[in-house]
Amino acid sequence: GDLDEIQRGIALTTECAELAPTEPNCLLARAEQEQSLHRFPAARADADRARELGGDPTRVGDLVAELDWNEGRYEGSIAHFREARQQRPSTGTWLREAQLEHDLGGDEAAERAFERAEDRVADTAPFPIAHLNLQRGMHEVDRGRLEEACVFFRESIARMPTYVAALEHLAETLRALGRDAEAMTLYEQVTRLSTDPEFAFALATLYDAHDRKAEAATLHEKARAGYEALLQTYPEAMYWHASEYFAAKGDAKRALELLQKNLVLRPNSGSYVALAKVLLTLGRIPEAADAIDKALGMPLKSAALFWTAARVKR
Repeated sequence: GDLDEIQRGIALTTECAELAPTEPNCLLARAEQEQSLHRFPAARADADRARELGGDPTRVGDLVAELDWNEGRYEGSIAHFREARQQRPSTGTWLREAQLEHDLGGDEAAERAFERAEDRVADTAPFPIAHLNLQRGMHEVDRGRLEEACVFFRESIARMPTYVAALEHLAETLRALGRDAEAMTLYEQVTRLSTDPEFAFALATLYDAHDRKAEAATLHEKARAGYEALLQTYPEAMYWHASEYFAAKGDAKRALELLQKNLVLRPNSGSYVALAKVLLTLGRIPEAADAIDKALGMPLKSAALFWTAARVKR
């Protein structure tokens, strides 16, 4: 998740494409990194060019399906993910189907798919199972099963003790359970491993809650400066994340501005729900209703969707 490292990957694959302009794998590798930074038009252009150059149709198809998903083109991408799992059963394709079932509101189907994904693990490297357990933990959080989520996050960390995403999700979940001391220790570890301002802000709010005001103030300033810097360098990747920060800080207008830019890039269900929530905060009810109606018209189902819809329409 280090954005500078992803940008380094783009620079290297760009050099590859310049040295070998007819090599589709250079373009596909760059497209995958561009997608990670939410540079979706550039990623799609590289995928299209790689297809023209005879690139691996499976790899191209998987990438295009993810791009379609981000853009709210669900019908084709859902069909692709299901077909991929049927034709190429693996940890990766079963995991993607588990995530799909989760997003469609099929909790039991998601559980079965997660189990099948774990059954397929054959790699002795720690990352595949650590990532799988992270995803399972996130699934349990969304179901409100926080203790169960902690089990999966701890399993992930056992495989990779410095896995920032797992450490951060465990800290967040422990805080939701009221176990602030444990959460604080984990966030302190995370902020030593990562410069992501999200984690500095989370730790600052914990320090505030426990009367460590001076330390909190330092971290609040670090988080603010960090978000502003990342918005300058990686705007597309930061629109949504930064909007959550500004909303939490009480700056709903700034959050709205960022979410409107995010929606241009990703006109999907989650983007419309996030937009509706901020519009509701600002008292712009007709616009919030329009946004939530667009989300309700899409196949994805979540508690956040229905909770936001209930608040908009009450």
